[in-house]
Amino acid sequence: MVENVLKSQGPDEDLAQRVFEAITQSQSWTERVNACKAIGPKGIAGLAKALDPSLWNWWNRRNALQVEHLFQSPETIEEILVMLKRALTDNCKKVRAAAIESLLRVDIPEERKIKELVPLVIPMLDDRSGRVRRRAAWVLSRYPAQVPVEAAVRAVLKDPKSARHYMLSSLLNAVSKGK
Repeated sequence: MVENVLKSQGPDEDLAQRVFEAITQSQSWTERVNACKAIGPKGIAGLAKALDPSLWNWWNRRNALQVEHLFQSPETIEEILVMLKRALTDNCKKVRAAAIESLLRVDIPEERKIKELVPLVIPMLDDRSGRVRRRAAWVLSRYPAQVPVEAAVRAVLKDPKSARHYMLSSLLNAVSKGK
């Protein structure tokens, strides 16, 4: 018990390393989430390290994006937004797709999401990856009034396969009804 207390009250570098290890080590999803949740916002440096594309593989970066919400606090929100915006340009489609979802899950006022974040996701409808385009369509379907009809039409035309076409068509339908 004393060891756990000492570890939880250790320096931020130790917390960052523990977060980094929780994200990058081979362990169950529940163990990863519980470890990150136990540390919370104080471990944000570990999240930043796990998101560094020059150091780690896509798997670690995607894992980091899937737990980023556990590090959100009023003190860390701006730093998290910077990390998520940077992840939108990652060279891996799985990381970009996860970044889209994480970006609009951030705990900020809806007006700020609409003004600042939705415009960053709209160009993702033109991404070279169908996975990223579909994730963008799914997330943007919550904001149809902000999506230009032309962007939704281009996304639908870029991905004509019917099995993958559904989400893009749903966005176009929502956008056309919202205008």
